[in-house]
Amino acid sequence: MNLLRQHSESSTRVGLVTIALALSILLSLLAFPLPATAATTISDEKGWIWQNPLPQGNALQSIHFSSDKMFGVAVGSDGTLIYSSDGGFNWRRADAQSDAVISAVFVRDEVNAVAIGARGVILLTEDGGGSWRKIQTAVRDHLSGIVFTGEGLRYGTIVGTYGRILKSTDGGRTWIEKKSPTDVDLVRISAKDSSHLAVVSHYLSNAWAQHQLRLRLPAPPGSSSQTVSQGFSPCCQIALLDHTHH
Repeated sequence: MNLLRQHSESSTRVGLVTIALALSILLSLLAFPLPATAATTISDEKGWIWQNPLPQGNALQSIHFSSDKMFGVAVGSDGTLIYSSDGGFNWRRADAQSDAVISAVFVRDEVNAVAIGARGVILLTEDGGGSWRKIQTAVRDHLSGIVFTGEGLRYGTIVGTYGRILKSTDGGRTWIEKKSPTDVDLVRISAKDSSHLAVVSHYLSNAWAQHQLRLRLPAPPGSSSQTVSQGFSPCCQIALLDHTHH
């Protein structure tokens, strides 16, 4: 009888230990869920994978989508460059070939985009974000604003620190530095249409505000220069660039 009682008690203890172990494993799985699927997890291809937050955790500076709202690119700190081909539902990481901050991006169409950033970085993709190549220029200033205008969005303008202005007439494949009439940091640029651009600076420059600037930037057919008029807001300086005909 004693042997049977001991055997029964031993079996009960084993059963309780098994149940406790199973509950422990279940609670662990609930507390630490498995990583998301490959469709939403981005790897930096250096042995590390972002688990939280997803899809990645670096600070993002800019995002832009093509006119069909499907191809999009987001850029940010530490060379972060991610792209989506399904309207932003899933993102993949691309090799920016740089660890510099990428501050702005402009998507021209379903496959072409240009990204810019610190230390004069200019990156171009022509395959929908899968691969990017550096565009070589002599500029080493921080670039922060980019816009394309005109037919096929081929005419590009980039602005940056110390009044840096670059232009492109071939969709961003090559860039030419333009002489700037100011040395203030230009932080953003936007276009109303192919004839009107707006440049924003953090600084209020009285000297810049006292005269009009004439810049030879990409212009529509029949127009070769621009007249710049000044306007101010409480936070920054805005220069409106208007193409004028000769």
